[in-house]
Amino acid sequence: MKKIHLDPSKPICATHFPSLGRREEFSNNIAMFTEDVWNGVMPIRPWTDKHKNLRVDLEGDRVACETAIRLLNGIDKYARQDSTRAVCGAVEQVAKSLSREGSAAYEILCTREEGKRLSEFTTRRLWKSTKHFFQIVPRKEWKTIDRKIITVPTDRVWYIEMPIALGGRRRYRNILRQLVKNEITGPDFWRKGLERGMQSRIFDYESYRLDIDICCWKATNRWGWNRRDWEQERTTEFFVFYRMISRTLAQAILREHIVNALNELFVRLGVLCNVCVDGLPTIGTIKRVRSEMVEGKISFNDVADQVML
Repeated sequence: MKKIHLDPSKPICATHFPSLGRREEFSNNIAMFTEDVWNGVMPIRPWTDKHKNLRVDLEGDRVACETAIRLLNGIDKYARQDSTRAVCGAVEQVAKSLSREGSAAYEILCTREEGKRLSEFTTRRLWKSTKHFFQIVPRKEWKTIDRKIITVPTDRVWYIEMPIALGGRRRYRNILRQLVKNEITGPDFWRKGLERGMQSRIFDYESYRLDIDICCWKATNRWGWNRRDWEQERTTEFFVFYRMISRTLAQAILREHIVNALNELFVRLGVLCNVCVDGLPTIGTIKRVRSEMVEGKISFNDVADQVML
């Protein structure tokens, strides 16, 4: 294993491995699901009149807030001076990174000019020990990266995984595997038959589609994912709203998890600043509304008014 001198101002980890490709390139399910996981974790335009009670801010003195904004901009890769936009952008970007692999990792760098900043790198083929993270470089990348294993100390890395309440990293990656297996495009023999102008008499595509839908619903049950299908042909209005609440609950869990992780990072780096997000439906509120809907105490309109962003 090649030893490399660690320059505190320059990243050493690989941001991506081109030879591995991306799941989204091969699966429509993955592309849609991962986008729906992060989309809506934060309101798209939190500064509009629609969210009058929303407060997204940084609590701390001027110097600490400037340092925090610089760190947040490093995550979001945009130079935002407004704290609301910086927080929203960073939380959304972390959620986007988590949606790809169930985990996200950033190198903590330090320069004389900018101070501390964050640089994201891929968590694919990433292993963690007590004192180090190890990136196992794919064989096809050995020549371009000039290393087979990249080693970085844990104190140089900010690492975050999907919250345990949503199944954690391992179960999330299992969801992705299930979605890859269950595409609605049909099995290979059936598609090849269609290409030749032949339709199988023994293959029932509608039954196949129903089985695929059921498998996907089971796999993404925690996330309340509807596969962007709002038809009620095989379901009820109650279940549509129950699934919507489940999605809102999952997003609230993910949002609070990321905000807490950011605050822990600031403490770790000695930044006396605190990320504050208030005025959005909390986990407790969403669970209460779901329980009241199940018991028939509130209408579907009330549900939408209370917990939908």
